Amino acid sequence: MTIEYDKPKAASYWDKRLLTTKSQLRAVGYFAKAKIINLEYTLWEQNVIYKVINKLNPSIAVDLGCGVGRLSSVFRKLKSINKLYLIDLSPAMLDSCKDKFSKIKKFQNIQLFFLNNSSDHVEIKNNSIDFIMCMGIFEHLPQQMQEATIKEMHRILKTSSHCLLEVNNSNSIFLQSKQINTNQFRVGKQLDNGYFCGIVALEYILQLLQKYHFKIINIFSNPLFSFAINNLNQDYNNLINLKKVMQGIHQYDLYHKQNIVDKYADQLVLEIRKIQ
Repeated sequence: MTIEYDKPKAASYWDKRLLTTKSQLRAVGYFAKAKIINLEYTLWEQNVIYKVINKLNPSIAVDLGCGVGRLSSVFRKLKSINKLYLIDLSPAMLDSCKDKFSKIKKFQNIQLFFLNNSSDHVEIKNNSIDFIMCMGIFEHLPQQMQEATIKEMHRILKTSSHCLLEVNNSNSIFLQSKQINTNQFRVGKQLDNGYFCGIVALEYILQLLQKYHFKIINIFSNPLFSFAINNLNQDYNNLINLKKVMQGIHQYDLYHKQNIVDKYADQLVLEIRKIQ
């Protein structure tokens, strides 16, 4: 079933959300959660990204759905990078990212390209990219956009090159629970204000990866983080204790090739390779 999706309305929503939210991490992350929760999850994602790119040493990379650059900043640690494409649907997010990166000295030796594009249509040549990361945007896209995005990733990526694709996990016992709901607006359709959020159908994504000739290399998850944010009482957001509970949780990392703990993780990061 095709779900209506208005891209300009979505861009407007994310522009307003950034401009009206004091914390950039909350604007692009867990909006209703405390700062420490967003910080710890961002640190965990950065750890996963660096673990992969430090192994691959790409020279030309893409952050597809870069937002304010909270994750793409990790590329400054990599000596092999000489070109970095930062792509987002939201002009305000992209401007914020551009302003932030202009002040980071280590980015001055990297060619930065800021593209105000939708994830399903990017202004990049075929087979020209060594590495793509697409983190945290699939839950904000209907299925037809998810497929178009994977198809576009395949188009621009060189054969045998890798991607990181983050999806929320339809097999998660927490996301399936009616008693636990970390996002009351996760309804699988675009709201009047332009916001879209749904649970990504993991089996559907796996079918798409096979269709577009991607092979899964690793699956990263942090079930401890998922357990913490879904089981801590909401009152913890107002307690100093929350920092003690959450601090350092980003250091807990699990990667696996089997689906042993998938049901305990809200989010999965798939390391995939284009095989043809």
